[in-house]
Amino acid sequence: MKSWLRAATAGSTWRDRDATGYLLKVARVRPWRRELVQAWHVTSSTNRASIFEHGLDWQRMGAARGIAGSPTPEQQGCFLAFDKFTVDWFLDFDATILPLDVWEVAEVDIASTLESPEGYSYLPGVIEPARLRLVRTDVWPDPQARRRQAPS
Repeated sequence: MKSWLRAATAGSTWRDRDATGYLLKVARVRPWRRELVQAWHVTSSTNRASIFEHGLDWQRMGAARGIAGSPTPEQQGCFLAFDKFTVDWFLDFDATILPLDVWEVAEVDIASTLESPEGYSYLPGVIEPARLRLVRTDVWPDPQARRRQAPS
């Protein structure tokens, strides 16, 4: 289980089953307690100047395709990774074969993240520049790594 999911469901119980018989973890909602975590975003290095100026803004996509090769935003938000494995997977996933940057995103409220139809976490809206720190620059994807299985 992903660490952010474990944190989000701490104190919850396994008690219900879905239609296939798998146990579902029923979370206890604590609206007064926000869980702020650190996350990372992988993007083309050509977006660096725009991100320094405007932050991570899905509406400004255009200078470079998304790392999946999409010319337009796939979601109305920014995809995030919550562990090193997922960051590395996104770095090696790059379909554009351009150098990539990794941005650290501070104070992500995990309760505000959503899951795309493909199973990736994203934060709706814009992430302002003050919450971002460039941690890796000009990383070239490893074509051999594309054979790795996607994170679950």
